[in-house]
Amino acid sequence: MRLAVVQIKGRIGNFESEGTKVETQRQGVMTELELKQRELSKQSDQYDERTKELAKIIDQIKAGAFTAKKHMLFYFIILVFWPTSTEH
Repeated sequence: MRLAVVQIKGRIGNFESEGTKVETQRQGVMTELELKQRELSKQSDQYDERTKELAKIIDQIKAGAFTAKKHMLFYFIILVFWPTSTEH
């Protein structure tokens, strides 16, 4: 009977030891996942910031293209309608 009690206590000790080991592994995995999440969040913020910068550049290019078209139209009108001779 004493042997059975000792064996059971040994199994309980092993079970507790396994539980502690699994918990330690779980905590390690959680720490890794939290670090990865922070890294990805930071990277996402950087991508968002870059996207805003690029959108701003695109808007400036569009505005510049519109301005360039206005200038071209103005010069075209001058060339077409400006009198080339001063004869009256």
